[in-house]
Amino acid sequence: MKIFLLTFFILTFSIYGIYAQGNRPSAIIITDRENHAAHNAASGHEQEMRILSPRLYWEGASRSRVPEQIRAGERITLVLRAAFWSSPEPPPAFFMPEVPQNVILAPAQVTSEERYNGIVIKLTLIPLKEGDFILPSRTISYENTRFEIPALTIKIVKKNF
Repeated sequence: MKIFLLTFFILTFSIYGIYAQGNRPSAIIITDRENHAAHNAASGHEQEMRILSPRLYWEGASRSRVPEQIRAGERITLVLRAAFWSSPEPPPAFFMPEVPQNVILAPAQVTSEERYNGIVIKLTLIPLKEGDFILPSRTISYENTRFEIPALTIKIVKKNF
């Protein structure tokens, strides 16, 4: 059994037991391992946690490309998909971006089959005015997975009457 003393922890699971990170000292016990306990903790050796980083990309409905421009008032569905990743966690709401001004941006229901196929969130976009719709790139983390969400820009053009 190994015991480590860490000064930062977020609880995550691994094959060999539980890792921890956070903002106060805590002890971690990793089970099903050899017993080298206290001297490893004192010498500062730590088990490295593997960080997963699935490749994310934006697409339109039915696996089409995201349009470069749409008309104000037009409704489209945007899909954030992860390549080679399927997990029920974290929930789609975790990926919800900050909503820019002059648009309606609402999450759409993601089925378990869609999650299995790599869809992390579906968004319905209805721009209200012409201009640029921009979702900046961002990085968010959930347990031992880092999601690097790419930027998205769509030109919004005036309605035809």
